[in-house]
Amino acid sequence: MRHAIVLVYTYGTPFFTPFANPAKNMTTRFIGMKELRQTMATSVKQAHKKNERLIVLRKNQPFFELRPLSSSEMFFESFRKDIEEARQEARTGRTRSQKEVEKALGV
Repeated sequence: MRHAIVLVYTYGTPFFTPFANPAKNMTTRFIGMKELRQTMATSVKQAHKKNERLIVLRKNQPFFELRPLSSSEMFFESFRKDIEEARQEARTGRTRSQKEVEKALGV
């Protein structure tokens, strides 16, 4: 099983998560930067297992947030990357006509 975590930098700004509906029933745990460095693997596994977000503190100030991704968020992130690749290909002129696509698909 893959463990996916969203990293949202918030230094000097309010917390912002890129997804409108964070996972329900998520608890919050505060963790210092030093403790996170020392226990990264176990902290991430625990956050995924217990469905909790981690607020990482730097000098007792919230610095960034780590939280597990839902399966729909992982899908949308993958989809977003595919769209960006397609846009890059279109910008460089690497496109196909409808007939070429139909031929490739055997339609």
